[in-house]
Amino acid sequence: MTSPPEPTSRLALHAELARIVELDQAIRAAQAEQLRRIEAARALAASLDGLTELSGSSEREFATRSFVAELATTLTMHEVTAGRLVGDAGRLVDLFPSTLDALAEGAICLGKARTVLELASTLPVDVAPEFERAALGHRRVETPSAFRRRLRGLRERMHPESLAERGERGRAARRVCLDPAEDGMAWLSLYLEAERGVAIMASLDGLVESERRAVAAGPGAAAADARTREQLRLDVAAGLLLGGLDAADASPTGIVTPKTYVTVPVLSLLGHSDEPAELDGYGPIDAETARRLAAHAPSFRRILTHPETGAHLSYGRDKWASHRGQLDDVTAA
Repeated sequence: MTSPPEPTSRLALHAELARIVELDQAIRAAQAEQLRRIEAARALAASLDGLTELSGSSEREFATRSFVAELATTLTMHEVTAGRLVGDAGRLVDLFPSTLDALAEGAICLGKARTVLELASTLPVDVAPEFERAALGHRRVETPSAFRRRLRGLRERMHPESLAERGERGRAARRVCLDPAEDGMAWLSLYLEAERGVAIMASLDGLVESERRAVAAGPGAAAADARTREQLRLDVAAGLLLGGLDAADASPTGIVTPKTYVTVPVLSLLGHSDEPAELDGYGPIDAETARRLAAHAPSFRRILTHPETGAHLSYGRDKWASHRGQLDDVTAA
C-alpha cells in the first residue's frame, strides 16, 4: 500500500507550480512587450524610409516588406512568421489596445489575443471595439477552445449582417483547393456549407465503422486492420472521390445512415425568430438553414437548455417524426 505523500513534498509541488505560473505570466508580459516594440520598430523604419501620410500604398507595402525581411533575419525565423508578428503588432497597438493590455497582464495568452484579432477582422470597424469589450469582459476561466467558441457565438450575435446573407455570399465562394505539402503529400480542402461538411464527416465515420465491423467478422479477423481511424477515414474519402472503393484501401459494406445533430431554438424552428442554431461539430448556422435541415430530418428530440449558459437541462426520451405537415405541432409539444 502506497503511503500518502509527505506534507513537505506537497508543499514543494505547490511551490513549483507557483513558479510555473509566474513564468507563464512573465512570458505573456514579454510577448506583449515584444509586440509593442515590433510596432515601434516598424514605425521607426517607415520614418527612416521617408514615408509620410502622403505616401502611396505601393510605397507603404514595399517598406513593410523590407521591415518584415529585416525582422525575420534578426529573429532567425521565416518571413511568413515575421509578417504575422508585424501584422498582429500593428493591429493590437492601433486597434485593440485592451487586448494587448490583457496579454501584458497575463489575463489571456497570445493564442487568445490572436483569436480576438481573427474574429474581429470579420466584423465592421465600428462594431469591433464593442466586440473586444465583450470578449474580454468575461471573467470565467476558459480554455483557448472554449474562448474561441464563445467568441464565435458573440460574433454571430453582434454582426449587423444576418447569418443567412453572409451564408449566401459564402456559398458563392465554395471551392476545392489543393495545397502541396512535404514528403510527397498534399492538403485537399473543401470550402463548403457547414451542414454539408458535417454530414460528410458523419458519413465517413459511419463508413469507417462499417468497414471495421466487416474486417472483424471476416476470415482474416486475426490480422485486424492496423490503420488508425484517421487513416481509414482518409482512405474511404479518397476511394469515394476516385470513383469507387478499392478493396485494399477500404471496402465498407451495407448502407450507413449518418446522424447530424442540430440544436435549434424553438422560436427559430417555428419561424418566429432568426436566432442562430448550433450545428454539432461546427458551431452557429443561420435559422433558415436550420429550419430546412429540421424539415428533412426523419426525427428529433426535445432538449431544454439554460437560456444563458446553453447547458442541457432536460433531454426528452420521446422521439417524434418530423414530417413537414406535422412540424408546428411537434415542435410546440
